[in-house]
Amino acid sequence: MRYSGDISSVEGDAAEALKGQARKRVAVCFEPRRIASWDHRKLGGTY
Repeated sequence: MRYSGDISSVEGDAAEALKGQARKRVAVCFEPRRIASWDHRKLGGTY
């Protein structure tokens, strides 16, 4: 909960609304297998 800290700190109708919204939200966590990076100095300042 970004602004409320925890749902236990929200009471009444606001708590019910928050619970209703939570059912529609999804979190996706990715673990990188490999990382690619680019040295921008190789472009000679023309990018």
